[in-house]
Amino acid sequence: MVYISNSTEIGTIYTRDELKALFQFCQSHHLLLYLDGARLGHALTAENSDLTLAAISEYTDVFYIGGTKNGALLGEAIIFNKPELAIDFDYAIKQKGAMLAKGRILSIQFLELFKDDLYFDLARQANALAMRIASAVREKGYTF
Repeated sequence: MVYISNSTEIGTIYTRDELKALFQFCQSHHLLLYLDGARLGHALTAENSDLTLAAISEYTDVFYIGGTKNGALLGEAIIFNKPELAIDFDYAIKQKGAMLAKGRILSIQFLELFKDDLYFDLARQANALAMRIASAVREKGYTF
């Protein structure tokens, strides 16, 4: 399996072509491609991003949409693009102690975050504020 993050911990984001090439490489080598989406909203709304949720769904086997770093109290929404990978997933997370007793209630957050584009509005606002901070740091003579 190949495991990637979008965006990465240092803010690097994948382009559509990069993700497609990586997915094709994985397929040709019988590997699964998993995308960690803890900061996915921020990656998709970055100024130079050409990636969409639809493209991520097309070019990954499994990915998740992070909520915690984009307005949710906690939680992630995992998406299996190959249903056969999800067989017994609910039992596996229960066995490993990762299933919350009332975990389905967490889904309400995602219903609200994706209503009226709120998830992406929050991510765009966070990106805009991060760029303000970056500009202030550059004005002080520091580089990244």
